[in-house]
This record gives sequence, structure tokens and C-alpha cells, in this order.
Amino acid sequence: MNKRKIALMGVIAALMLSGCASVQDAQDGQSGSANDAGLSAPSYVISAEEAEKAALDHAGIAAGEATVIKTEYDRDDNDYDVEFTAGEYKYEYDIGAADGSVIEFSKKIIGLSDTTPNISGTTSPDTVTSPAKTETSSQSDKTTQPAQTTPPAPTIQPTASESGGITLEEAKAAALEQEGLTESGVTFIKAISDSHDARTIYEIKFVTADYEYEYKIDANSGTVLSNSKEMRIKQTESTAAGRITLEEAKNTALSHAGIAASEASFTKTKLDRDDGREEYDIEFMAADYKYEYEIDAESGKVLSNSKEMRIKQTESTAAGRITLEEAKNTALSHAGIAASEASFTKTKLDRDDGREEYDIEFMAADYKYEYEIDAESGKVLSNSKEMRIKQTESTAAGRITLDEAKNIALSHAGIAASEASFTKTKLDYDDGREEYDIEFLSDDYEYEYEIDSQSGAVLSNSKEARKRQTISAAEGRLTLDDAKNAALDHAGVSASGATFTKTKLDYDDGREEYDIKFYVGGWKYEYTIDAVTGEIIEFDIED
Repeated sequence: MNKRKIALMGVIAALMLSGCASVQDAQDGQSGSANDAGLSAPSYVISAEEAEKAALDHAGIAAGEATVIKTEYDRDDNDYDVEFTAGEYKYEYDIGAADGSVIEFSKKIIGLSDTTPNISGTTSPDTVTSPAKTETSSQSDKTTQPAQTTPPAPTIQPTASESGGITLEEAKAAALEQEGLTESGVTFIKAISDSHDARTIYEIKFVTADYEYEYKIDANSGTVLSNSKEMRIKQTESTAAGRITLEEAKNTALSHAGIAASEASFTKTKLDRDDGREEYDIEFMAADYKYEYEIDAESGKVLSNSKEMRIKQTESTAAGRITLEEAKNTALSHAGIAASEASFTKTKLDRDDGREEYDIEFMAADYKYEYEIDAESGKVLSNSKEMRIKQTESTAAGRITLDEAKNIALSHAGIAASEASFTKTKLDYDDGREEYDIEFLSDDYEYEYEIDSQSGAVLSNSKEARKRQTISAAEGRLTLDDAKNAALDHAGVSASGATFTKTKLDYDDGREEYDIKFYVGGWKYEYTIDAVTGEIIEFDIED
């Protein structure tokens, strides 16, 4: 594929030098969907519509039967990434931007009950055909072939059962039988067929209450190529004979530290696996110290522990060190900002190359300020000032608002605001250009958009079928506000005192989770919350 792309770059250079009229004419005929292709394509390549047509023709799919979910020009590789669905399949193509050739393609089953194996491949140079190309070469020799106006449809492989192999359902049944399980007692979270080195392989993953299983099975012979069984780690109770509970691990750490539960504030309580051994990671603060423990989950033995003096942010804790307030005042004075106008988001005493420094961050009006202050001399070691990007209104002449960007994305996707659940709305910089990153969910799809903040043009977009492993939005998922309130309640702080910097709905091992991050005073809070149950999966508090 790399050699192929090198060859294509040679074609591009030749076209640029010769000013090939036919290719230029193709560019002149591009329509508005070029915006949907991400970065603007150069004038010497085919249009986005031609790339889509080349992919559809190769797949043997009529335009009316397909739903195109991505058409994006890749400047680095000089090709178009085209993705579409038709029936029960998802197709992905890399189309050469110089001549419409099919560089690479794949066909994958969308559903779990299909029996047709996936098809994927890389078109070798001696088999690529396209409207504009008449000469191609293989790795060993060069041949001249007549031009074709329509690339041939791929040779469809027979189903596994037709070719003497097994179906996906039979592979799932084989995996269950090997584990002595029934389909009613498990939940499948992955069951697909994929192609590896011209061999079709079934990849199967399923879970029970206590274990997660993964299988790779040869679709032709039915041979189990690999399999694993891993204990699922529950955070709140013992799920296997002999494992201590989280509360027992916390009490072990407290007892070892000589700290009463009423005096401790836990910042991390997590069951983890290290070198095949399950361990509880326990962190808490008490008085002037921070404690970290690793507790063997089976024996309850203290594997490692540390005790570190907490650096108090309000007073000098070492002879000659300036206080945090002095450091903050130094930063404010340097920035020319009054204390009443500043909102501090980070105030931390740190050590860098053996030197103690205060890391100070605050916001004022339209700017964000960051300072490093020498803790001994009070000298400003580094500082930066950056314009804040407000998420709710235009802060620069000509910039569209966030709401306008969201509406543009919804309109382009054909989704009503009432049907969408936004998971990301952010104004960002990319190559010196301001762009809105917009992500939202509908019942069945996940959408991602990049919107030019000045013109409102759709720079790139994608639409992907959601892999809803647990529950749909209409069947009980917590709202983002529910998740934020759960984090605030757990942290014991009010919404009015918190500055949220991250609120995102994400997937992890088939589970929907909210990632929440916010600041209160000089403290940073990070939470991972189960989007269905509201359970706090993980949290971290840092000063």
C-alpha cells in the first residue's frame, strides 16, 4: 500500500506539471459535499462525489441503497476515506484522490447474527481499475490494461457454511460449549468476523456475572485460535471466594497508618490487576499527610505504602519559602489583575529539578493566565496569557456562537434538537484556525462534527452506529446533569463553587460512563460515573 501511494504521488506531480485538463475539469465540477470531506482537497484531485461513486461501484451498491457516513479527504496520504452502510454491512474504502483507484477496502457485518464473513483487502497495483487510469503495474512487472469506466464489483466470498466452514452463530456456540455455558447465562458484547492474512476469523467476547471471555475462532476450520477468561473486578464487594472487600482493604490501610476513619478523606479506592495479581489501590489524606497503599486483594497484606507531607497552600511550611498567598499576589501583580477580578483554577506547590515552585493558574475577563513562581525567591520563572474561548457566546468579531454551531451540525445530520444528546461541545484551535468540536448521540448513531467558527462551514463529520452494550438513552441512562450532581454530592461541594472543565459521555468495555472534571478553589476533582446506575466507578482529588 505504501508503494502504491508513492506511485500515486508521482501521478499527482505529473498532473500538476502538465495541467491535465480532465482532472482540472473534475475539480471544477465539485459540489458542496467537498466541505463534508474534511480538509479542502487540492485542485488536481477528483471530487468527493467521484470518490464516493468509485467506492459504491466497486462494492456493487447503488447510490440509493447506501447511507454514506463519511467522505473525508486525507491530505497526508492523498486519498479519500469513504465509509457507508448498505443492508447489514458496513463498507470502508481508501480511494486514490488522483485517479479514483481503490487502494484498500473492507466489508464488515453490522449485526451479530449474520453468517457471511467479512471481506477486506488491499487492491494490488495490477488489479486496480478506475475511470482515469489505463496503465497499472504489479510488484513484479508492468502491464497495460484497457481503461474501465466502472470499477468491477469485488468478488464476494461464500458464506462460511457454503465453503465448508462454520457460521458466526456456530462459532459462538462452540465458545459457549467449551466454557460449559449457555447463551441465556451470558451477555455477548462482541461477535464479528474479520480478515487476517487472507483468513477469516471470528472475534467473540462475552461476559457472565463474574468473568469476561474472549475467543478467536478460525471461520474455515472452526479451530479455536486463542481464548482467555478474566475475572471481572467489582469495586464494592467481593466477587470471588477469598477476595477481601473494598471496605476491608480501606480498614487495613487505616489501621496500618494508625488513622481513624473519621479523620481520613479518601481520594482513590480502586481494585486493579498488576502482574496477574489483584490489588486494591487506596489513597487518602489525613491532617498534614497524604497516604498511598497497595493491598493484596486475596490476603489483605500491605504490599506497599507511602506517607507524604501535604503542602499547605495557605502558609509557608519551610524556612525561607514564600506563602501561597504571596505567590498568588506576585502573579496577579505581574499580570496587572486585581484579586477581585481573578478566579483561581490551580494553586499548587510543586518540585521541579530539585526546586520548589508554585504553579498558579487563574482566569480573568477573557484571558487565562498560568504562572510558575520560585517558592524561595518569589521570582516569576514562567508565565503565559491566553485568550479564553467562551462556549456560550461569540468572543471575536465574526465568530458564530456555540449554539449556532450545534444547530449547523444538527441540521446537517437531519436530527432535531430534541432527539440529540450532546456529549462534547468545544471551541478549539487546529493549525491556527478556530473550530467547534461537536459530538452528540441519537438513539442509534454517534455524530462528530468540526465546524469552522468564522464561516460555519462543516469541515468534517462522521456518523457511526452506536454500540449500545447495556441500555439505550430512552431506557434509563442518567442525564449529564445527574452525573454532575452525583460527583458534586460525593465531593461535598456546591455547583455554584465548581468550575467544570470536562463533561463527556464515553464507552469503556461496553459500558457507558460519564467522565467529569471540575475545580473548586485550588482542588481538582475527576470522576468516572456509570451512566446507567449512577455508581461512582473511580474518582481522584488533587490539590
